[in-house]
Amino acid sequence: MKSQDLRAGIIPTRLKNNDYERKTKKEYDTTDLIYLDSYEEQFEKNLNYNDRMIPATDHAKIHNVFISNDYKSKTGEHSCWWWLRSAYNSYYTYFVNTSGDWNTRYSRYQNLGLRPALHYNLPSNISARSAFRIFNREKSENKSDDFEFDVRHVKDEDGNTIYHCLLLGERSITKADEELSNELESLYHGGKLKEGIIATGRWYTDNGQKGYKKDFAGVHSPEFEYKGNKYVREISYPEEDSTSRNFTDGTKLGKAGRVIWIKVDYKKLGWDASGDKSKRKWKSKMVWFNFRKDINW
Repeated sequence: MKSQDLRAGIIPTRLKNNDYERKTKKEYDTTDLIYLDSYEEQFEKNLNYNDRMIPATDHAKIHNVFISNDYKSKTGEHSCWWWLRSAYNSYYTYFVNTSGDWNTRYSRYQNLGLRPALHYNLPSNISARSAFRIFNREKSENKSDDFEFDVRHVKDEDGNTIYHCLLLGERSITKADEELSNELESLYHGGKLKEGIIATGRWYTDNGQKGYKKDFAGVHSPEFEYKGNKYVREISYPEEDSTSRNFTDGTKLGKAGRVIWIKVDYKKLGWDASGDKSKRKWKSKMVWFNFRKDINW
């Protein structure tokens, strides 16, 4: 689905912004398309600690997000730190820690991830329409299927469905396995691309690690196409206390400075079924932070 088609369905959301402790005595409203939840939205609603324990994507893991040694999300993956938008005072901002509780931290800290939320105007019969997978749309004879949505069932370690996800838009998410990574790096050939791999002209950037990554490749990572799939070549900078944690494929995060190839896939957004079913609130079920430069949300 084209980026302009995706943007057309996003519903502007009126947000209240203040510091929960009223220490700065400032409050203002904004209207946003994509945003972070506030303290009130996470801790003054019917959510428990397990609901707030969220895993990180492989992309977030190599970009310095802190990952728990002790706590796991409902999917069995280790949870991580992620920002809320609410200020605690003039210097500190609220975040959700690995146990699902709140904490505060200097806003300049870079080892926390982002969990975006948005309201989206969906077809009222999305459940019936969702069987067609949009990334297999080329197999369909009905061209209108290009605008179908893909809804997935996400299960816990026991095989029970714990939530449903809508796949929407693109981003780098999962590390390619070692054999494929080596093949891609060989074709990359130090930037002198060999036949079989194509530069798409798209670039990804993380949430800003320039000061730490000056000896590596910087914060911008190029996207390439190989055998019909897209991959981003990134330089790993895992959080120093999380290097023993695993990627999705079971390999260790390891030391900083490694080249990691990340596969581009669709954003996974879980729905909140409250309110108007055609205008559900969708929230990322994994922590990620990267922004595609050619998609301005």
